[in-house]
Amino acid sequence: MKPLATTSPLEKVFMYWQTEDLLRAYQMDVPRLLEQRVFEHDMDGQDVGGWLENMARCMDSERVMEQGHTHHSTQILTEFDKLHEEMVRDEGYAQEYNRIARVIAGVMQRFPRALGCAWAMCEVVYSYYLMKLGKGQVADELESLCQQVAICLDMLSDKHALNA
Repeated sequence: MKPLATTSPLEKVFMYWQTEDLLRAYQMDVPRLLEQRVFEHDMDGQDVGGWLENMARCMDSERVMEQGHTHHSTQILTEFDKLHEEMVRDEGYAQEYNRIARVIAGVMQRFPRALGCAWAMCEVVYSYYLMKLGKGQVADELESLCQQVAICLDMLSDKHALNA
């Protein structure tokens, strides 16, 4: 499977999740999904149909047709979780993370398949964007939380880029 056009690992995670959700919404009907032309600008001239077919096969073989995520995003999040465990000992990161730690712990409790803190942080951001798409407006508290989570994710991304 070719990578998405973006080079940011966390952007890839969100694109994988969005693609999985779209495939589910279209009941894995790739030709029907392609008619919507939602991937034209994201794939940078790649074979979109082949990529979606491969993604659908992965979802089937990994048993995430109804919920969950493929190894494409979970591998990235496993790396970010290791970075989180390392960085939580850093005073600057720990201070930022402690602002959201209770919420992240709550997210992890709600989802028995939670992969760790990085996954839970991404889940908060992804849920926020889905709510914005659906309702257009979200509570100020949620917007503030999402901004705080984004700070931690940015710090993790910066550390990941340094290690690459």
